Amino acid sequence: MSDRLSDGESLLRDAMNIAVPRQPGIAAGNDGCRDDRPSSGTGKMTSSASERRRRRRAEDAEYRKRVAEADRAYRAAHRAEINAWQRRQYAALSAAERRARYLRTTRKRVLAGYGLSFDEYRAMLARQGGACAICRKQAREALAVDHCHVTGKVRGLLCFRCNVMLGLCADNPDRLRAVTAYLTAARRGGELTCRTNAASGDMRKMRSIEND
Repeated sequence: MSDRLSDGESLLRDAMNIAVPRQPGIAAGNDGCRDDRPSSGTGKMTSSASERRRRRRAEDAEYRKRVAEADRAYRAAHRAEINAWQRRQYAALSAAERRARYLRTTRKRVLAGYGLSFDEYRAMLARQGGACAICRKQAREALAVDHCHVTGKVRGLLCFRCNVMLGLCADNPDRLRAVTAYLTAARRGGELTCRTNAASGDMRKMRSIEND
């Protein structure tokens, strides 16, 4: 069996950021599966080779299709071995590394649900100056992706409180304006009450002095 990597194997190596092990039967490891060392022995593709493949995939639609088909075929044919390799890699991670990996995977899955890549998310965050699009406070945690529940269009990135506020108001501008009017009136009424109470206190003091 040839030791030369196929397009599918190369794509898998790029996607997992690892070197794809050799085919079964070639320098097999002690577990009877593929050796975890790549054919080149370097552990990764050279940066120039990786860059050439990325550039070609970006520019050549037919090549992308062919590589995707080869990748699916390779994964299907070596599913058990790939899964075993991934389990070994995961078992070797520390608790902190597992947590970081979980957060990366979750973030990627959530962003994919909105049709966003992580680079697009970071670009949107940069346009907002690293702050919530509503309250403009600097984010201490990852900002939530806000989207229209009717069109599905992404509107911006919000902090937890602002995102929940929109949800509770059902994205209704009239309700939000009513909330603003309510709070404004309550604040003015509170100021008037404070002034009235202060004036009443002054009058009581004056009467007490006169009576003395």
